Amino acid sequence: MKRAAILLLTLLLPACASTPVGTGQIPDSEARTAKVSQPPIQDYQLAPGDVIQFRVVDAADNADMDTTQQVRADGRITLPMIEDPVVSGMTLHQLRTQLQQEYVDKGFLTKAAANGINLVIKESAANKFYVGGQVKKEGVFTYSHPTTVMRAIFEAGGMNDTADPTRVVLIRQDGSYQVVDLKRTLGGAFTEDLQLRPMDTVYVPTSTIGDIDTFVTLYIKNVLPVTPGLFYGF
Repeated sequence: MKRAAILLLTLLLPACASTPVGTGQIPDSEARTAKVSQPPIQDYQLAPGDVIQFRVVDAADNADMDTTQQVRADGRITLPMIEDPVVSGMTLHQLRTQLQQEYVDKGFLTKAAANGINLVIKESAANKFYVGGQVKKEGVFTYSHPTTVMRAIFEAGGMNDTADPTRVVLIRQDGSYQVVDLKRTLGGAFTEDLQLRPMDTVYVPTSTIGDIDTFVTLYIKNVLPVTPGLFYGF
């Protein structure tokens, strides 16, 4: 079904006017800020399925508080002595600050001991990105470090001969997208290479597709009844 949809679109879209590189919906403030030497533009947000290690460091009396918890479907985890907090959607920094305050306010830890609260993501359910289209190895890849569209394609084995490197599409979970000209990036315009977020999708079209805007609208939003970032069936 999916391949048939792609084939149908490939046949229909060459007649459309070509889309200039750079069109899309991702804000300009995010579209040209890729720096692989810096942390991701948006900090990782916890999600159901993530496994978090909770420790109180340098507090021998509280060693029995240490625990490893998986974020449940309701977005909560179970921690010692306090009501199960909702952690889904929070960054580790936000969660640590909240827990420090709560443990101190309820008298379970001193301020000094609370400063030793340490959180580590042991396993992540959402630290993935997806690469599809005209690449050597379509699939799901682990988002283990700051990466960009170009690096993602390298991880997918590079492009096929039928690929159009001038109109690679980065698609976010919210459906926004940006078109990237990787020829410019490879030519030295490295600041134009977009930085990925977890759950992003990178799609490399064929050189026969005419209008990228139409392609994204039909393929992502109309042809396949799935969420952007999940349309490979993984």
